[in-house]
Amino acid sequence: AVFANWYLINSSIERHAELGLPYTSSDSGFIWGAIITGLFTVLSLCFYSIEKILLELLIKPKTESE
Repeated sequence: AVFANWYLINSSIERHAELGLPYTSSDSGFIWGAIITGLFTVLSLCFYSIEKILLELLIKPKTESE
């Protein structure tokens, strides 16, 4: 999605240059939304993995001999 947005912005800049018009930046909310969503996903997966590792280390499984 970020690549598609970058491609569309790049083609818009080229079209403005061909027509001799100054380029004005579009709303960057999509980029920030994609970055925040990606970071949230990565952090969630990291914390989930850390939680699983800590649970595995701290909670000892019962053995059959006990």
